[in-house]
Amino acid sequence: MSDMLHAELKKWINVIIQNKGLNSLESVQAMLIVACYSAERLLILSFATRMALDLGLHEAFEELTERLAMKNDENAYGIPEHDPERERGLMRKSRTWFGLLVLEHMLVFGLFVGV
Repeated sequence: MSDMLHAELKKWINVIIQNKGLNSLESVQAMLIVACYSAERLLILSFATRMALDLGLHEAFEELTERLAMKNDENAYGIPEHDPERERGLMRKSRTWFGLLVLEHMLVFGLFVGV
């Protein structure tokens, strides 16, 4: 049963990787999860990183911090608040990007120390 599930999972990861139309935050998150449990973790992680860069996830944290800083300044002057839905989306993108970086560092560090 586990071999069937693994084969099905590999098939869908390949579909995601080969189809640019499926590039999304959720696809990156799915590949992060799969990378944690797969023998091909570094390969899957590299595809997830490429997709994340294509989606601009690496820019989300900077935009989020700028928006929050402006929000604090604007509230002092009575200017309306920013779109909270947009800020939640930026938070999800930022967390996914940082999760990708942390997992990559953990895996690469593990290779060098022989874990």
